[in-house]
Amino acid sequence: MYCSQCGKELREAAAFCVYCGTPVEPMAMPIRHNTIRRNNKKAIIIVVISVGIAALMFVLMVLALALPAIFAAREAASRMQCGSHLRKIAIALHNYHDTYGALPPLHTVDEEGNPLHSWRVLILPFIEQQHLYSQIRLDEPWDSDHNRQFHDQMPWIFRCPNHPGDPRRDCTYSAIAGWSLVPAQEAGSVLGLRWQDFPQGTSNTLALVEVREAFNWMDPTADVTLEELNRGARVGSYHATRRSVVAYLDGSVRFIDSLSPLQTTEPPDDVEEETTEATEEIEPGI
Repeated sequence: MYCSQCGKELREAAAFCVYCGTPVEPMAMPIRHNTIRRNNKKAIIIVVISVGIAALMFVLMVLALALPAIFAAREAASRMQCGSHLRKIAIALHNYHDTYGALPPLHTVDEEGNPLHSWRVLILPFIEQQHLYSQIRLDEPWDSDHNRQFHDQMPWIFRCPNHPGDPRRDCTYSAIAGWSLVPAQEAGSVLGLRWQDFPQGTSNTLALVEVREAFNWMDPTADVTLEELNRGARVGSYHATRRSVVAYLDGSVRFIDSLSPLQTTEPPDDVEEETTEATEEIEPGI
């Protein structure tokens, strides 16, 4: 038998424990207080681990449910920002026309007809970039020793926020060479087409498109040509929906799935429906 107080084994039956003097009560096994404490610690650890695992599973479940909504919201915001960029560029073209009586040329030329500067450089004063514009030497080529220093000073408006390229120089918006903008006819000219040169109407004339392969914003020869557009080349985006943003000469902006070939002659009145598929128009107020 064992003492109920100290747990020591008693060799003979007695009324009192010979070790601690406590009245003896029969016990089958001794009580090990240190064993009880050890078992309590293990139980607490198991409970803590179980609670931690449950909390982690809950957090992972919440994230699994919330992430798609978060990504969708971010994508929608970036798409709207991309559309806003292109719309502001289209508005700058309108303001340029109001000032000079014509749209900017696709690029300016020197005495030999060689390209000097892109239309993107010419509209800088109309996108609040007068200071940058005043530093560029327009009588020198875009890649002259002096003008190279501005290759990585691109205004943010010329780039889609989703594009992974260099935000300092990689342009993702192009005019349609020979369609909406044409090269200058003579050296020193900063004039291009006028509204009356578009008998099909500005709302039916595709002016600007988003490209997947970026180019330097100052390059006067990098815009999408009609031939490339007819082949479905270059136009694209890094949006999750893969839908590209385009702008018409009237300033309206849409997201499209694809562009079907454009005619090089005067397009019919319903050219908008013929040149876009599954279009999504952006609210004019962006």
